[in-house]
Amino acid sequence: MLATRLRRSPEALLGIAAIVAITAGGLALRMIGLDAVRPNWFYDAAVRSMGRSWHNFFYAAFDPAGRLAVDKPPVELWLQVASVKLFGWGQVSLKLPEALMGAAAVPLLYDMLRRLFGRGAGLAGAAALAVLPVAVLTARSSTMDTTATTLALLAAWLVLRACERRRPVFLWLAALVIGLAFNVKLFEALLPVPALALLYWLGMRVPWRRRALHLAATGAALAVVSLAWIAATSLAPAHARPFPIGSVDGTTWSAAFVHNGAARSGSFGGGRGTFPGIAHLVGRHSQGRGVGIELVPTLLLGALGLAGVALRRRGGAAAGAVPVAGGQAVARSHPLALAGALAFGLWLLVDLFVFARLPNADPRYMAMLGPPVAGCLGISVAEVARRRHSVPWRIALAAALGAVALYAASIAPNHPVARGVGVAAGAVAVVLALAAGRHRLLLPGAAVAVCAAILAVPFALSAETVRAGASDASRLPALPGPQLAAFLRYAKAHRGGPSSVVAVYNPTVLAAAIARGTGPILPLSSWQGRPLVRLAELRTRTAAGQVRVALLGNTRCDAPPPAHPAHCLPTVSWIAAHGRDISASVGLKPPFALYRLSPRSGRAPTPTGTEEVVSPARRGHRLG
Repeated sequence: MLATRLRRSPEALLGIAAIVAITAGGLALRMIGLDAVRPNWFYDAAVRSMGRSWHNFFYAAFDPAGRLAVDKPPVELWLQVASVKLFGWGQVSLKLPEALMGAAAVPLLYDMLRRLFGRGAGLAGAAALAVLPVAVLTARSSTMDTTATTLALLAAWLVLRACERRRPVFLWLAALVIGLAFNVKLFEALLPVPALALLYWLGMRVPWRRRALHLAATGAALAVVSLAWIAATSLAPAHARPFPIGSVDGTTWSAAFVHNGAARSGSFGGGRGTFPGIAHLVGRHSQGRGVGIELVPTLLLGALGLAGVALRRRGGAAAGAVPVAGGQAVARSHPLALAGALAFGLWLLVDLFVFARLPNADPRYMAMLGPPVAGCLGISVAEVARRRHSVPWRIALAAALGAVALYAASIAPNHPVARGVGVAAGAVAVVLALAAGRHRLLLPGAAVAVCAAILAVPFALSAETVRAGASDASRLPALPGPQLAAFLRYAKAHRGGPSSVVAVYNPTVLAAAIARGTGPILPLSSWQGRPLVRLAELRTRTAAGQVRVALLGNTRCDAPPPAHPAHCLPTVSWIAAHGRDISASVGLKPPFALYRLSPRSGRAPTPTGTEEVVSPARRGHRLG
């Protein structure tokens, strides 16, 4: 049946060929040169540790011994563990799940827009997402944002299918997918939820009481799926589960809702009650070059596109038929198309409202803007091109393209060729759009020229990302390469038996070592110097010969405030007092220091000033 339909519709064949080419281009931007991208040692270390045991796998353990866990749920890391098990350890296999997820979002957005507004809108939106610089950057890194974004887009597609087929089972599936996305990137995955609820409420043709009941049940199911892993980890006794990095009491609830919730939003914002605005999203820095280069044309053309959808009249060709570039029409009810346009618009507005309050957020957080920006841009291009008989629309298009060209020239001064292509395509688009009212066949060319004018600079910026091997991974305190190699050689030679460990004041310093397969470590502290090991345990393990080597940072505590609270922990002070500093002989340089401990150190009396004091608020919580 599908083959018959394709034979009867050459335009459908052209559409399939076009989306295959766009998807292949998007996949190439996300796959070429992955082995040259800077590693994200924090999550790479977790993948290495999680592959050692099912215990580490379930809890998203950071270190091989499973004493620490990362601050995020493990769903995306599970995919990376599966990838390295299938294809072997390496940067390509570590980043492969994100790259594939990023490429999969392109045809998914195309199909959603095609169902609502026709192939023209689908192809324009898919092309915009394929070359969006921030989408390319995040998909080329072993962080989690691309997977969460693609799952959110899949949930939106499922809600649309629920409205089309009038079957709420697709809504339940959407709740499951958003719940999985929550277990990838927590609250970031919930940003599209208001838009999905709006799409179902406006697009589902059932009585409003049934719609309300469906949405209420979906909300309950979403809560259950989202909190399933957090609740499951909390059932285990404290001594049997890792201590999540960022947690204040050793529970995943604290890591999710405090460290990644209230505390992080407060630290990113400009202060309580402030609203910095979206200027940082369109400026000439990483966020503007990553998302602003398409956000500006989306905002300029978005109002026109939404007005075009809203002004469709019933009757004739406009009643349930959406003409698009190429003359083809897609049967679609006006209410569902309007619901889809409003849903994409609301998704974009919610994201802008949240990210406007996070001016210091890393660029990878902007990946969630990809689908609404590209979707609104595709809708707008298709709707503006569709109104070829409207002189005001042509004038507005010309003005918008001029503004886009000026903005692209200001934000990408190092890409004269891309700017030239954009300006030339914009001029061609204006001419074709003005002539399209008399010549119907010119309309497809006008639409293609509009897309080329808008996407030339984003494509150039994405290509630059590929050439430079750029990464969105955060830079953690770490041993420089030569010092790390020297430390690994010494630790391997002097670690001791299979039960011995390397004590380290800040475990993230050894993330690269863990990712490369070092043995177990004994982390003395977690996030912001929170103690994890009692002095009594450290002394006992040292006396038993299990701790022979300790890696510390700056141990001076007499200059308030210290560079890091972990520097003044009782365990760190005890190591500095009882160990032998061998940094110079090994090749380590300040601020790092390597100490050699002997079993006699653990049996020596504790000097005054190093006794451990545990506050009443921490009594009863697991510290080691």
